[in-house]
Amino acid sequence: MHPFLRLKLAVYATLFTLASLAGCATPTFAPPGGTYHTVLVGSADIADWINEWSTEVRQRYANAVIVFAHGVDRGGMWFSEPSIGNPISVEKLIDNIREIHPTRRIVLVMCNPGKHKISAPGVTYARNNVWVVPDRVIGDFSKFMRAMTEPDFLGGIYEFTENP
Repeated sequence: MHPFLRLKLAVYATLFTLASLAGCATPTFAPPGGTYHTVLVGSADIADWINEWSTEVRQRYANAVIVFAHGVDRGGMWFSEPSIGNPISVEKLIDNIREIHPTRRIVLVMCNPGKHKISAPGVTYARNNVWVVPDRVIGDFSKFMRAMTEPDFLGGIYEFTENP
């Protein structure tokens, strides 16, 4: 991996960790078309696919807060596990984001291996694992192969659960 990319990923991971601890003071990015999304990156190794998943999310939601992180099940609870820092429960993560963005949709692009259901309003999340590459990027044959070999993985935003 290129040293500059490593540095960029480390900065994103640090911002996510600090945001989780300090009330989510996060950068905002303007994608093509002028719709603004706030992007939180909790895992540096996910950064290669942020643009693809951000585009995927924009197909369904404008002005979302998008969280990219690894999701893990610990003792029957769903946690976001950042590359740097301590894991945080998904419920606490949502509460932290809500303090800063009380009316914006939160989209969690993270695995949910315990298939946990959350009731927080205005949140879209996976009730399963999330494939690193959205299906619209990989093509029909690869999508078919993913579905055959990894049936517990979701590959598109319309497969996520949407809380009103």
